[in-house]
Amino acid sequence: MGNFRIEELTVKNEKDYTRWINFIGKSINDTLFHHPDFLSYHESKYQEHHIAVYKGDSLFAILPMAIDSSSGHLAAKSPYAASFGGFLHLKNLEYSESKNMISEFLNYCRAHHIHEIKLVPQLPYHYDQFYSETFQFALLEAGFKNSNADITSVVPLSPNLETDILTSSARNMAGKAEKNGIVCVMNADITDFWTVLLKTYDKIGVAPTHSKKEWMWLQDKLPDSVCCDVAYLEKKPVAAIGHFKINNRVDSSFYLCSDPEHQNTQALSLLISVVLKSSLKKGFKWFDFGTSTAAMVARENLFRFKESFGAIGFFRRTLVYKFQ
Repeated sequence: MGNFRIEELTVKNEKDYTRWINFIGKSINDTLFHHPDFLSYHESKYQEHHIAVYKGDSLFAILPMAIDSSSGHLAAKSPYAASFGGFLHLKNLEYSESKNMISEFLNYCRAHHIHEIKLVPQLPYHYDQFYSETFQFALLEAGFKNSNADITSVVPLSPNLETDILTSSARNMAGKAEKNGIVCVMNADITDFWTVLLKTYDKIGVAPTHSKKEWMWLQDKLPDSVCCDVAYLEKKPVAAIGHFKINNRVDSSFYLCSDPEHQNTQALSLLISVVLKSSLKKGFKWFDFGTSTAAMVARENLFRFKESFGAIGFFRRTLVYKFQ
């Protein structure tokens, strides 16, 4: 339909891998979560089924995807093991292009006996150019439904960050940490980072998303996109941030960590302030703190903390299509 066709992409195929990497470099909405190297550390956990969309003979879009059968039926998921996904494309899509490509995508999934599709598209601030929601409208028109809408808290990295974005509360907390002798180190030792991360997660009684081995693999494979910063008190690690640099516009904190025994030092507040200023100097336009809600229920303390650093909210929507 509309001269579109879809083929499966296989990361282990050198030609497919090269085609994917080259396409990322040209797309207007790439993120770290679209990168095959980032996705590949999960390969043993998911049945990957990435797709390439062609318009005529030209590669038009790429969708990283996995097919999950754990619920008893086949579900196509983008993202899988990532915060968001969606179609990569080279330009904002026209309505007719959007409609025809979605129709071909649904036909492809139907032919592969997929029962359900779950998409979490990128957000406006991920785009390198003007953002259009025509494609999301076409998804809704085709029968996709909003199944979830959480809020992601994001700091606009204004040149006047110190005076216009950071609140007096954030500046005071950072000042207290400096008086307490907190020292911040960028690109710190992974072992120190992991020490603070485990203390944080032990307190809340859950395991971190990544194992230490996985995090080390990611830092080694994607050194420009995955890193960690640590705050020290008398050479002891007491707060840490694990970064995912989403693209050339957006830096993010996947892990915000604080040793419960030293929270009163405000080490994490100082580390965040230092990181925000560093991200601004590096040319990032936004700093993404991640979601402050879960299943559309607010975590008020997270809102309060992140908003003290000037964070504003964007919807992160989950779109679902169920075949009849």
